[in-house]
Amino acid sequence: MPFVEQVASNPTILLLQGSIGFFAALLVFLILFTTRDIILRTHSFFYQLLCIALVALIPILGFFLYLLVRPSRTIRERELYAMVHAFHVKSVDSHHSHKARNVKKQKIESVEEEEEPLTE
Repeated sequence: MPFVEQVASNPTILLLQGSIGFFAALLVFLILFTTRDIILRTHSFFYQLLCIALVALIPILGFFLYLLVRPSRTIRERELYAMVHAFHVKSVDSHHSHKARNVKKQKIESVEEEEEPLTE
């Protein structure tokens, strides 16, 4: 078995090989996580490439820097927020215009009542 032949019998070397394997797997995970996350957060190819390179070239520190500079919301979250905000503005405007119509109607009715001639 070629893999068993490459594993050292010396415990120190074996620990070093295991550590290198762990950090290599961690680096692959961080790069894949960053790639997936940045694609969900922006359409900018340059920004995506910059973030992935940051994590790949400066493994652990680059990932923490990425967490600081990434957009706070995903594209879907921003679209959903825009839709909810537009719906809210529309419903508030509708409510205010309906209320304003009622106030105008009440003012007109009160003015008409005041202007009614007294018949004796």
